[in-house]
Amino acid sequence: MGQWYSDLISGNGESVITLPTTPKINPAGRAHGRVRYKRAHFVGLPLDVVPDQVRLATFKSSDRILELFQTMDGLPSAGNQDLGFYESGVNHDGPIINNGDEFLDAFVVTGAVARVDKFDGNDFADEDRGKTIWELLVVAGQTYTEDPLLNIDLVLTIDTSYTVLVNTEDYEMFYTAGD
Repeated sequence: MGQWYSDLISGNGESVITLPTTPKINPAGRAHGRVRYKRAHFVGLPLDVVPDQVRLATFKSSDRILELFQTMDGLPSAGNQDLGFYESGVNHDGPIINNGDEFLDAFVVTGAVARVDKFDGNDFADEDRGKTIWELLVVAGQTYTEDPLLNIDLVLTIDTSYTVLVNTEDYEMFYTAGD
């Protein structure tokens, strides 16, 4: 004998069963609240050739970035950098997806940065937090209508050469996985 609950019984005493034929499953990024953490750290890389790149982290296009913190020592006396998304590719050599500057565009590296949230530094606003990466790319100008199911790298690109090559930078990313 089945178990009946009050929301499945009509007011006149006749049972009304309208159970869905397929189970309703929330997207993984919203169904569980496990916030995950990635950290990228580099010191003294030869970032003197434009456009050198540092692939900081890999995400799925269904992941949801909540916060993106930057910390740097500010030793260079000149230099600009972009921070944005590229396709991962086979050997983390994939092409640029949009402009490659979704988070930072020509950010001047001459001053120290002490753990500043850069999520809404360029293309995004606070209300975009929690959107999937592919939805963020739509906000930035991409024309996706559904998840492209890509592996995506967060990439730091040098716009203008640094004057001092000994530079320390940290990036911390808080996100929920959309697996």
